Amino acid sequence: SNNLFNFNQGLKHGDVVGVWSTNSYNWVQIQYACFRLGLILSTVNPGYQVDELDYLLRRAQIKALFMPGADSKHNVVNKFQTVLTDVLIKDSQTDFTSNDGVLDQTLVDGVKPEDPAVIMFTSGTTGKPKGAYLSHFTAAYDVDLGDKTFCNPLPFFHAFGGMLGNLGMCGVPFKNVIPNFFYNVKLVVNAINKHQCTYLIGTPTMIIDILDYLETNNIKLDSLKGINTGGSSMPINVAHRVHKIIPTCTDVRVAYGATEAGELLSRGHNQMIGYWRDEKNTRAAIDSSNWYKSGDLATMDEHGYIKIVGRTKEMIIRGGENIYPREVEELLHKHPDILDAYVHHRTGEEVCAWIQPKDPNKKPTEAEIREFCKQRITYFKVPQYVLFVDKFPLTPAGKVKKFVMREQSCRILGDLATMNEQGYIKIIGRTKEMIIRGGENIYPREVEELLHKHPDILDAYVCGVPDDRLGEEVCAWIQPKDPNKKLTEAEIREFCKQRITYFKVPRYVLFVDSFPLTPAGKVKKFVMREQSCRILGLNEK
Repeated sequence: SNNLFNFNQGLKHGDVVGVWSTNSYNWVQIQYACFRLGLILSTVNPGYQVDELDYLLRRAQIKALFMPGADSKHNVVNKFQTVLTDVLIKDSQTDFTSNDGVLDQTLVDGVKPEDPAVIMFTSGTTGKPKGAYLSHFTAAYDVDLGDKTFCNPLPFFHAFGGMLGNLGMCGVPFKNVIPNFFYNVKLVVNAINKHQCTYLIGTPTMIIDILDYLETNNIKLDSLKGINTGGSSMPINVAHRVHKIIPTCTDVRVAYGATEAGELLSRGHNQMIGYWRDEKNTRAAIDSSNWYKSGDLATMDEHGYIKIVGRTKEMIIRGGENIYPREVEELLHKHPDILDAYVHHRTGEEVCAWIQPKDPNKKPTEAEIREFCKQRITYFKVPQYVLFVDKFPLTPAGKVKKFVMREQSCRILGDLATMNEQGYIKIIGRTKEMIIRGGENIYPREVEELLHKHPDILDAYVCGVPDDRLGEEVCAWIQPKDPNKKLTEAEIREFCKQRITYFKVPRYVLFVDSFPLTPAGKVKKFVMREQSCRILGLNEK
């Protein structure tokens, strides 16, 4: 803490400090130093690109940003060197353990329990991310005291890994094993055995992945006594599977957090203060009596036990009947040939199930899945659509992104559209125009909308062209605002690289004066593709 303060360049109590990095021990050092000095820690998703980073830095009013150095191994995750010019940058790989041990005690004494301690931004799946902030008292209240050796593979920029996982050392002797920069099942299992970890924290998706890895490779985890999971619901069958594959693991707990079940209201010391600099969303989430509206659906039995049954925004209303996805998911997990399953609603509020078979070579048929469900649940809850998948779209914290599932289901089933949590549909393109590059789906409209933000581009359209190695590549046709001030291909690609995922960046850029149009004025993309292949010397497929 003293070392951080010595080069603080004017940082003072209450200033916001950002950490933009994957997991490391230095991350934890910075976290503790900020808490001790009364600086507010704002965690930043290490996958953020320029536009996302720009929004967060300005929204949180970050005064200093810690990030990996130019030669850091963390750079395999992202290109960290592009940041805002007015932000003070410190190197998060600096060794903060080497200091003189002298600290002005008045700095520590000035930190009050009710002061803001940390800002953690939501995933932003339905709009701009909101920064939930916690006080020092809340952070300490959430600590799970116990003499344990924890394996913590969760991303630190999320509350589960960064708060519960990292702050346990505050109260008792506590070992926190960080197995990876970002989640890797092999590294997690190796770390548990190497360090004889007694507890593991992770999302249900991670736990299922670890169990599958152990079973496939016949590996034992004899030191493991317990698992703390959270982030989303965990089917009871997964808990039974834990005990079967890891007999020593008899303590399985599902944590309830602010982002996970009629609507459940809660109030207490472990609750966030509100959303940082966002009074509107704070009022929507917390009422005047300080009750937090969780958005979770729950039931309470006669003994006062609460059972989370789903999310209000995920509930499916089909023909006036309420369907809770979790109920159908719990049932699907009982099928002997299913490894994992998630359910969402599709256009018209029909039930769509995504299923990951235990054995890809022995997957059940759609008819068998529906018949399995018909014999066990009411007819209107039976999935009308069944899609078999190898994996699920996940957030960096390991939660399943159901909005992505809905989008992909629409595409697979003949629609190319997005649907928000209220069920409204947005058309994002045509199925015939979608580009599949190395197994990744690219929607031309997304790239086109980005290109239209470039100050020197008048109009732009994107099409797919054949590629022998990846199947398809992205080709952009660009009409400059000023023909005499033509941009270079490299400038266009660099503009895109800073704002979208690498595989969406155009491989080919063609500058044109006009586009091939139908009599109705629509762009003929099939002609663009043909002409692109001719110009680039590619074989049309």
